[in-house]
Amino acid sequence: MSFKKEIAIGLITAALIGGTAAAQVKTPRGGNPEAAKMTNPVPADEASIARGKEYYDEHCANCHMDDASGVEGGMGESGPPASNLIDEHTDFGGTDGELFSVIKGGILPQLYMPMYEGVISDEAIWDVVNYLNTLKE
Repeated sequence: MSFKKEIAIGLITAALIGGTAAAQVKTPRGGNPEAAKMTNPVPADEASIARGKEYYDEHCANCHMDDASGVEGGMGESGPPASNLIDEHTDFGGTDGELFSVIKGGILPQLYMPMYEGVISDEAIWDVVNYLNTLKE
């Protein structure tokens, strides 16, 4: 089995284990007003950004590309294209809180974007958000 397939199976399994209650909630397209109110508790310092890049490279770049543009990225070839994470008008909102919410909870119910709750910590998710913000600049 290829490395990409092993990662995909692992991510989908983690998403499915993430909890049936979470799987009942549909991810809102166009943004999540409640998540948009969340503020990032992790300072966007060099250490956080470096950790975020490591997590992104390991867990996200496979689908969203190295530059987070998502154009024809990784698993996007076998499903819908992976979202552009650096566009301020992303499909599911572009605020720090909305990015955090989508990374943590995935895109449900389709599971095109798996849940990372329980896979990486909340702090690690905020680190990824801090890293993505550097790509927007």
